[in-house]
Amino acid sequence: MPLACRRARLPPDANIALRHDALRALHHEQIALLRQWRAAQGRGTDAEAEALLTRLLLTLNGIAGGLSHHRIVARAPGLISGAARRRRR
Repeated sequence: MPLACRRARLPPDANIALRHDALRALHHEQIALLRQWRAAQGRGTDAEAEALLTRLLLTLNGIAGGLSHHRIVARAPGLISGAARRRRR
């Protein structure tokens, strides 16, 4: 891709600042869901705990995606997609 067509990259701190509010909301949602999930497990309500776990994992993926998209979280070598592996060759 020609240099003139590339989009300018913001420094990592600026990227995080832009997404701070969204990530903060996800963090708060994750904490609330974790409390609910632990309570459901303590009550032994498996169906409720399973539903909460699914929502909890979605918040985890959202936070990880928001951070890794901006190169804050390093990718493990074993988790590189096939397309990324082909580009590295």
